[in-house]
Amino acid sequence: MQKIQVIVLEKDKDITIRYLGKAGLIHFKEVYKNRIDEGDYLAPFKTSSDVLSRYQAITSRVSTFLRDYQINLNDYPLEEQNPIKITGEALLQSLEERLNGLLLEQLLKIKDYHDKIDRFLQALEVTDKLDVSTPTLEMTLDKQLEEIEKKLSHIELTAVGLTSPEAVLSVTRQQLEQDQEFDKKMKSLRKITYLTDQLLELQVIVDTASATLNQEYNYDEVVRETTEIYYLVEREIQILQLQSKFMQTSSARAVYFEGWVLPNQVEQVKELINEATDGLSVVIIEEPDEHDEVPTVLPKNPKIFNAFENLTYAFGYPSHTEVNSTPTMVISFSLFFGLMFADVAHGIILAIIGLFLIRYRKNVNISEKGDLTRYFLLAGDMFVLLGISSSFFGLLFGEFFGPTEILSPLSLGSIGPFYFGGFHPAHEPMKMLRLAILIGVIHISLGLGLNIFNNIRAKHRHEILISLCKLWLLWGGFSMWVFYKGLSQIQLWLSVGLVPFLGLVITPLLIIMVLASLHGGVTEGLGFSIEVFAETLSHTLSYSRLMALSLIHGAMSSIVLVLAGVEHGHFPLMGIPILAIGTAVVVFLEGLMAFIHDLRLHWVEWFSKFYSGGGIIFIPYKFKVRGTR
Repeated sequence: MQKIQVIVLEKDKDITIRYLGKAGLIHFKEVYKNRIDEGDYLAPFKTSSDVLSRYQAITSRVSTFLRDYQINLNDYPLEEQNPIKITGEALLQSLEERLNGLLLEQLLKIKDYHDKIDRFLQALEVTDKLDVSTPTLEMTLDKQLEEIEKKLSHIELTAVGLTSPEAVLSVTRQQLEQDQEFDKKMKSLRKITYLTDQLLELQVIVDTASATLNQEYNYDEVVRETTEIYYLVEREIQILQLQSKFMQTSSARAVYFEGWVLPNQVEQVKELINEATDGLSVVIIEEPDEHDEVPTVLPKNPKIFNAFENLTYAFGYPSHTEVNSTPTMVISFSLFFGLMFADVAHGIILAIIGLFLIRYRKNVNISEKGDLTRYFLLAGDMFVLLGISSSFFGLLFGEFFGPTEILSPLSLGSIGPFYFGGFHPAHEPMKMLRLAILIGVIHISLGLGLNIFNNIRAKHRHEILISLCKLWLLWGGFSMWVFYKGLSQIQLWLSVGLVPFLGLVITPLLIIMVLASLHGGVTEGLGFSIEVFAETLSHTLSYSRLMALSLIHGAMSSIVLVLAGVEHGHFPLMGIPILAIGTAVVVFLEGLMAFIHDLRLHWVEWFSKFYSGGGIIFIPYKFKVRGTR
């Protein structure tokens, strides 16, 4: 990633951003400099509040027109065009003049008159139009609208001074029912007749004004012109908002800004700035220093990794020196879930659910779905992988709808006290615990290895040494645990095993304390070494949840089998409904529990070794306007 520093004349700032905003190549950053190379002083750029309010006024006028005429912006996309090479003030004035020439207010007035007259006639229960020829009015459009306004005001006054036209008929009907004298009834009837005649005549005049407007102006052209103005205004407002990150010289004649550019796009950015400013600019390209918050270019993982990628980024985004952990997480997350949810039948159910989600996802636009639905659809591939892993470990532990004895455990062999399948976890929990601890040590070691790789890329030699000592401590303690058969034999560690204990556990802790003391003092070094010891022990033991969740899954499945009357692989017909309901409950509850604990092992125990989650994404600035192609 390359850091770019740019100085342009104040008159060229808007033009420059139009070129860069169209290309979408620079990730702009906040500027904290006070001076430019010990020269001119810098101050935060001040956006004109008058310019912003004028743009907002245009947006308000156009939005009202589009809303009242129910115009969808997506039906009038803005064609791509070369950036406008005039100052922001000149463009603003041009847009105001163009908008004033479209007579949007007149169009809105005519529509409003139509709506008012229609409401009056509907209240009076008049459905027929006046059958007269359209009169020719020898007056301008503005005069016609003025005349309509007068007549409509007169009608509203005649309508008993009511503010609601819907109430006219109600009031006159009440008068007819209450008035006992014939002349009063006739007076009410004449009022209704008079209002009806006036409204029908006024309706003809409004139609005439509308026809006059349509003759002088093409409606489709007006709409296209209006939508184009809307798009241009939206872009200019985005430019004004972006400029809050800029600085300006004390003389206010030049503008300074910074950003990040991909190395292979540096020359293209230089050419764009040069073209926008006619060469009157300064562009400096630098390598980032250690204090810069360099944005991260997110890697392009296969679509099958989308759900796992979302889990990673939910924790936070990686810094630019951190390795892409998603491919590794796909493997470890699936394996851990399979260990905790080991069952061939349950795994097949999960895989089928995943395949259904994948198929359904292909037939819908997931961007139009809600957040929860969209996440489920994106997780279809993950469900398939988790189901395959569950079925695989179900074979190793002999689980099919629970311990039904339909399958015998399949063994993949053993290494010392560690057995890879070939046993029932509920019957031999210690074998499962040892397997869980072994997997935890391997997983934590992988995290520390990734930490070493990250620090090599960042050239943090001090952190590399500390990570190596953490690996030494982890495997040293694990070796003592295996050789002396667990923590229960701690007295042997401190007697016959004292020498290896000092070499494998105490020595790396002392080195860690010394390294930390060199940077923060003896007290901090001692505290840090104690923290490392406690963290290594607790994080390793935390992987025992793989064993615990496996036992819980087996126990829940056994309860369902007992309730359904299943014995030695025999499924009675009367118990099938109970088995179906119980299986659904187990798959949902136990699947959710396994997923949460799996996520915890990755977020807490694993990510803490190498993944900060404090990075920022490289997002090149590009105009975001609805309806653009």
